[in-house]
Amino acid sequence: MSIYTHIKYRMREEFAVEHHFVKLDFTKVEKESLSVYLQRRMTKRNPLLGASDLGEQLGVSRPRAYAIQKQLEKKGVLHNDKGQGFHLTGKGEVILDSLQHRWKVLETYFFTDVGLKLEKASEEAMNILLHISEEFLEKICEKLDIPSFCPHHQRIPLH
Repeated sequence: MSIYTHIKYRMREEFAVEHHFVKLDFTKVEKESLSVYLQRRMTKRNPLLGASDLGEQLGVSRPRAYAIQKQLEKKGVLHNDKGQGFHLTGKGEVILDSLQHRWKVLETYFFTDVGLKLEKASEEAMNILLHISEEFLEKICEKLDIPSFCPHHQRIPLH
């Protein structure tokens, strides 16, 4: 077992996070919605997100965005603050931590090993973070010697 795998399982035990939380067992549109919440988190914008805003970000109608949010609410990822919008639950925060980890590891790899400019590395990482396997991510972490900081000098959250 690699060091990365050991840390990953230890963190899961410490926080009692079940394996499927981090595995991202969601539909494509649910994953895309979660990436919108991640982008909001990373830019420190209001964590509440209404259906209109989500719909605009995803390019779908307000009713479709609301239906997606209701799906994520049923899965325990979002909570509806009536009239204010949806915000992440504790489970949703854990999932975003996992997505943020993926994003920052990929960004670091694209910047340090592939040679992309930082802005492009960040953009490309966001584009593929929902589509890579745990195995691929683990290999990148091993290649990078389990990075602790991203090129922005921010701590990469453990996942």
